[in-house]
Amino acid sequence: MLISEFDKTTLTNKLEEILATFADFLGIDMEYDYSVMEYERVGGETREYVALQLRTQNEALLIGHHGQTLERIQNLIGLGLAQEFKQVVRVVVNINDYRDRHETNLRNLAGRARMQVIESGQDMELAPMNASDRRIVHQALQEEGGVGTESTGDGKDRRIVVKAIK
Repeated sequence: MLISEFDKTTLTNKLEEILATFADFLGIDMEYDYSVMEYERVGGETREYVALQLRTQNEALLIGHHGQTLERIQNLIGLGLAQEFKQVVRVVVNINDYRDRHETNLRNLAGRARMQVIESGQDMELAPMNASDRRIVHQALQEEGGVGTESTGDGKDRRIVVKAIK
C-alpha cells in the first residue's frame, strides 16, 4: 500500500504521538509539518516517503555530530510508523532546514575537490561519508564534469575518490 493511501488522520496522530514522546523525553519544544513525497527508484518504480520538517530551538541536540542523531531519530520514527501501518515506511526528517544547508556544504566540498583535482592532475580521496552524502557528492561532480568519481572502502570507511581524467 502506498503511504498516500494511509488514513491521513491515523498518520497524523501517530506522528504527533511519536514526536510528543521525543519532545517530552528530551524536555524540548518542537513544531512539525509533513507531506508525502514521491521518488523514482532505479528501474522506474515509484515509491513514497514521509517528508517531516521539524522546527525547534534545540537543533544541535536533535541533529548531533555529522547528523548522526538526526539519522537515528529518522529511523525510530520510521519504525514507529511501520509498527502502526504494518509495512516499511521511509521517513526523511529535516530539522530547521539542516538537510538543505548540509547539501550545499557537500556540493561546495565537491566543487573544491573538483578544482583541486583538475589543477593538480592527481586523484583526491575524500573523508568517509554515509551513502546519502556520497550520492550528493557523486551527483554534484557528475553535473560539473571534468573529473570521475569512485567509491572505495567498506562500511563507515567508505569514501569517494575524485579521479583526474587523463
